Amino acid sequence: ERIKNRVSSSPVNIDGQLITTTVSIGIATYPDQAKNLKTLINAVESALRQAAKLGGNHLITASVANDPSDTSTNSSIH
Repeated sequence: ERIKNRVSSSPVNIDGQLITTTVSIGIATYPDQAKNLKTLINAVESALRQAAKLGGNHLITASVANDPSDTSTNSSIH
């Protein structure tokens, strides 16, 4: 949240014109939300896509329920 807020509240000066920027952030953690690298990357990408769909300046945390031996993902965003 601090990064998101800092970026959106800090306009960038480009050729004398102030441009406001936003970010879309997707977060997943190992081993809490993924049991292997593939599911971690898929969870982060899914959360990032959801954040971007919301129009920018959003942070979405993904949760992944999976068996450690399962390489498929079953992501839900909250």
